[in-house]
Amino acid sequence: MIRLGKVVAIDEAKAKVRVQIEDADQVVTFWLPVLQQKAQDDKFYRLPDIGELVVCGFYSDDWDTGIVLGSIYNEIDPPPVSSKDKVHIRFKDGTELEYDRAAHKMRIDVKGDIEIKITGNANITVGGNSTIRTDGHTELSSGKCISFHCDIHGGGTI
Repeated sequence: MIRLGKVVAIDEAKAKVRVQIEDADQVVTFWLPVLQQKAQDDKFYRLPDIGELVVCGFYSDDWDTGIVLGSIYNEIDPPPVSSKDKVHIRFKDGTELEYDRAAHKMRIDVKGDIEIKITGNANITVGGNSTIRTDGHTELSSGKCISFHCDIHGGGTI
């Protein structure tokens, strides 16, 4: 049995929600697990918001034995983009991640800080021009040395 409902409570630690089923006299389900992409070795974690419209699957007429299959767009919450070639995530604070496979372009617009930690080596190769611009102090440090090379002007080590 498939039903639509709105999330009314969230258990963040167990990744479960309670859902008010709209076409069943506004009944509120027991705690239902939320379907995730992976949950064993690689783990994904994402929960719907309070008030979000979700699709639930139930094993029978028992509102306590089901699972939240996902969220769906509607008139109140329309899709953020309209392109079959884009994968897009927009967060509540306005941060966006988008990949356009037709344009071969990744766009990341963060409304806050970014922290990247790498325990191994990092290699960045740019096939075209690149620009790094900051509005504040910029620091480049190394535990050993910093080397640079320019085909026009030579290179050096700092």
